Amino acid sequence: MEHWDLRTLDIEHRAHRLSVCDQIRLDDVEEAKQQEPCQRAPPADRVEKERDEHAHHLVEDNLAGIGLAEMTLRDGAGNVVASKSSDSLGAVHMNIIPLNGSKMVAFFRNRFSEHVLSSESDDNGESWSAPKPVNLPNNNSSIQATKLADGRIAMVYNHSNAETSDARRESLYDEIESDKGETRATESAGETRRKAVWGVPRAPLSLAISTNGGKSFDSHIDLDTGDGYCLSNNSKDSLNREFSYPSITEGPDGALHIAYTYYRRAIKYVRLPSDVAV
Repeated sequence: MEHWDLRTLDIEHRAHRLSVCDQIRLDDVEEAKQQEPCQRAPPADRVEKERDEHAHHLVEDNLAGIGLAEMTLRDGAGNVVASKSSDSLGAVHMNIIPLNGSKMVAFFRNRFSEHVLSSESDDNGESWSAPKPVNLPNNNSSIQATKLADGRIAMVYNHSNAETSDARRESLYDEIESDKGETRATESAGETRRKAVWGVPRAPLSLAISTNGGKSFDSHIDLDTGDGYCLSNNSKDSLNREFSYPSITEGPDGALHIAYTYYRRAIKYVRLPSDVAV
């Protein structure tokens, strides 16, 4: 498997701060200070905390999912038009890629921080095979894949998993719970469901290519490297150093456009020319 660091390649690399206040960039401190307090965007750390606190009350992220990841879709008349295999505990954030004819492949983030998972459909998504691992690691962090014009599949992900690091945290929201002095709900007696694995470094951010419809990915390169520290969500003090939540699309000229969260402080953008070998 080829493994290159993109810092050695001639690639356009840009980072942008996205915090804005009525079209005024908060990086321009003096101009921002002149606005009325009610007009200013709240600090990023407070926004994140309020958002994460709200999300915590909706989903128990310490567990691998809400029961088995079953899914049934119905049309306007109530007829079942698609169903998902129930043998999919821990497989989340389904990313569907149409292939040829009625074939589709889907990729999943893995709550257990083992490998990227995949599922296949031969009937335009009406039924799916049970998710199984592909030869890419996953650290319980988001992935995204897209089908390229030449038929290959490109995926952006973190090339790390629980086997590559012993870093762990209780959940994605453990700092909020600690601040409030909350105690996590204990599991019921006899509970045997596997717990999600959190805290594995979210780095490097990598790009992998499949030439066989997603059955395997035989080459990858690193888009961004670092320690990927994510045992804290604190972006204000730069304690968090993760690369995460990627997005990828192919332009008309064959260039790949990739964006991702950088240290939970900004969105970083990478343009990969079509002549860069992966």
